[in-house]
Amino acid sequence: MIIIEEALSTKTSLQRNPFAILGATARDNRSRLIELADEVALVADGDEPEKAQSALLNIRTRLAAEMGWLPGVAPKKATAVIENLLTTAHKATGELPPLARANVLSAFAQSKSDTVTPQEAASIFYRLALAVEDIDLGDVLRDINEDRSVAGFPPVRDEDAVLEEFEARKGEYGKAINYILDRLPSRTLVKVMDAVVQKGTKEGSEHAPAFIQEIVASYEFELRGFIEAESSNVERLVKRGVALADFGEAHLIPVIEEIKKVATNFNEIVGPAQLVAKTNGIDHVATHNLAIVIRDLAITLHNEHGFVDAPARIAVVLNDHFGLLDTVADQVAQDLAYLKEAEKGKKKSEAERAEFEREITYSAEIGAMFKDKVSISPDGVSWQNNRIALDAVTRLRWGGTRHSVNGIPTGTAYVIMLGDRRSSFTINTRKNDIYGNLVDRIWRAIGVRLLLEAAARLRAGEAMRFGGAIVRDDGVTLVRHKMFGSNEPVVLSWHQVNIWSQDGSFFIGSRTDKKVYVGMSYQNDDNIPVLENLIRAFFNTGKDKISEMFN
Repeated sequence: MIIIEEALSTKTSLQRNPFAILGATARDNRSRLIELADEVALVADGDEPEKAQSALLNIRTRLAAEMGWLPGVAPKKATAVIENLLTTAHKATGELPPLARANVLSAFAQSKSDTVTPQEAASIFYRLALAVEDIDLGDVLRDINEDRSVAGFPPVRDEDAVLEEFEARKGEYGKAINYILDRLPSRTLVKVMDAVVQKGTKEGSEHAPAFIQEIVASYEFELRGFIEAESSNVERLVKRGVALADFGEAHLIPVIEEIKKVATNFNEIVGPAQLVAKTNGIDHVATHNLAIVIRDLAITLHNEHGFVDAPARIAVVLNDHFGLLDTVADQVAQDLAYLKEAEKGKKKSEAERAEFEREITYSAEIGAMFKDKVSISPDGVSWQNNRIALDAVTRLRWGGTRHSVNGIPTGTAYVIMLGDRRSSFTINTRKNDIYGNLVDRIWRAIGVRLLLEAAARLRAGEAMRFGGAIVRDDGVTLVRHKMFGSNEPVVLSWHQVNIWSQDGSFFIGSRTDKKVYVGMSYQNDDNIPVLENLIRAFFNTGKDKISEMFN
């Protein structure tokens, strides 16, 4: 609030008014004013009576005294009001014209500045605001000129002069209210301001009276330091939240709770200004800026870290504490709806992930007498003394070879090779069911990833070698096989080739030249199952380039 440096006189503005000093009425003529001044001068100290007489006789200064007095009030009633000013007059102000009522309430506020209770402060503030709101300067001018006509003074014809004096009156009203509010404890002051604004706006449903808006504006002006400090506090907490995000979502909960506390305190103190802004159809600027900083944290946590719970908690804080801001409320409503769906998606993804992990998990024992365990799980593939993580695998092979003795089949030997860039190991089994279960799970857990990585590399313009073939996004380089002379490379588009499997190998060949082809062994060349599945899926699209099937 605005602190008034000079202490108010023990007398109120009405008691210091020239009419009160002389005991005069607004209808006394010049002679009567001079007579009263002489009578008061006999018992008064100083030149106060002379100054009062001069103020009332001078046409230019008389208007200020008239507007600071009780215009429109009969002389006898005006005398009674002054006599009971400090006791009961303020309770009967409803019977007075608006300007007289405002002057009485302002004077009563001045008299109560050191002993006012919160209830009295709120009542005086609100009633004074209504009185000022009801003042019609046309009516004031009429009442003053009626009194002047009786007293023999020329009428006021300059409406601007009336307006100028009215602004001066409002300045005095503001000082009186600010003075009593400044005497209240800080938290009590906030409660009084909030109560008056709530009542003055009918709980945010209509504009506050202009006088309330002016007092709230001065209140907010004095809050500049508080607003800056709390804004800096929130910015510090947001930076801490961003730093803690690297350690996991759970570490953000204490930070969000601290932000919530700051927001609660901020809104409690700034609430009256927020509500006045809302009823004026605008967002409170400082509050809006604070909300945006907090919302930016939620956006960062979701977009850069993939968090859902922490951003949702922040959105709830914004919804609960910044709902008066129309633009923020709309954004937060959208955020909550989006995060609700994201949470559903997260749970679905987690469920799908759990199902995927369950489906790829498998183990078996291989061997007749001395058994070795082979297993695959989200942790990787294990065989004998070897273990490799799923995402570390860069190459794979598999296949089976039928064996016979003297034309009699003796079974099929199956091999599965897995490796990274430096090493590999081979799983051997004669059990078809074990081989099938392992290949199925290895393809889902590893093969699909290798296929997508290969497609991405081709899309980026890389040429990849598979056995004797060089594969590009738009075609493949094969080999023309010659009976005499050296073989030669042949570059073909994908529309010029076909594919087939034969004798444990995967073939890519020219559609028009049977001598142009490349065969790649499933068991001896790396990632042939990956290449085969990629090309077969690509051919089903009818596109020109492999990358186009991902558009």
